[in-house]
Amino acid sequence: MATLVLLLACALTIPPATANARTNVTSTLASDTELEEIDRELQTIFKRYLLPDEYGFLQVNVQAVTEDGKSASEYQQIADGLNRNPYLRDRRDKGALTSEHACGSGSWARCAINFVVPASLFEGFMSGIRAWLEQGRYAEVIGKLIRIVGPAAIKGGLQGAVAALAAGAAWCATPWAS
Repeated sequence: MATLVLLLACALTIPPATANARTNVTSTLASDTELEEIDRELQTIFKRYLLPDEYGFLQVNVQAVTEDGKSASEYQQIADGLNRNPYLRDRRDKGALTSEHACGSGSWARCAINFVVPASLFEGFMSGIRAWLEQGRYAEVIGKLIRIVGPAAIKGGLQGAVAALAAGAAWCATPWAS
């Protein structure tokens, strides 16, 4: 167990683009090239297709999505799910966490992460991941999860991870997700 915690701590503290140069260790989870491609895709999704408003709620940039031959309705579903983040609503509505936020902050984050990968893999890092989720920093959350477990461990690849996180954020904000 201590070895696993140490391994995960190293994975989170060494930036992937320089990990090999600094440690001379080749990653078995993903190459630097793969991780750079994932970062580019995440940036496209969260900086081009899904744009946050002043509170962090995501709006679909329909023009960019359709220009790139993607489905605006699929990105709208993702935005709708991620916009169920109770902390964004609390920020907008000034202290009004809703009754839908049934789980409590740590539990909501853990519940949403469980839709992507088992949250138990991230016990030592949940406070940081939870903070990113609460702030609507989904690209960072997904990027970190992929760096820890590797892209092959994520069902449906990057798009599957984004969709799963959206579904988890929505479900976990309901009163039934206890």
